[in-house]
Amino acid sequence: MSCYIFTEIQLGETVSSEIVALSARFRQKYIGSEYSLFKERHYPLIITILRETLEIIDNYTAFKDIDYWYFYDAIGKFLFGELDDTEDGKILGFNNFHSIWEGMCLTYLLKHTHPCFISYLNSRYIAQ
Repeated sequence: MSCYIFTEIQLGETVSSEIVALSARFRQKYIGSEYSLFKERHYPLIITILRETLEIIDNYTAFKDIDYWYFYDAIGKFLFGELDDTEDGKILGFNNFHSIWEGMCLTYLLKHTHPCFISYLNSRYIAQ
């Protein structure tokens, strides 16, 4: 599940073949190839599937070590969380998806566009 979410939110970054393979396996088993987090018609369904799958994983995982809780908390905050400032940065949840998408797009724009082409930029959702 974490590989699926990771590959869905990448913007032009290289993703290892192992992560892509695990993401594809998860997508095939739980979601279907035609659905995406970033398609307006599909994302409510995808979020529901991911939330239900997280609950199933939690109910059927017998051994829950520190790595389990790290990923469980990260995925849970993404699926259920709000925008939250922490010592390590911002935690973005799907309840504020517009700000996630805006931040990702603006950050990508800043990294790949010469500053002379940007006349105004609202930096509210950009990581500093």
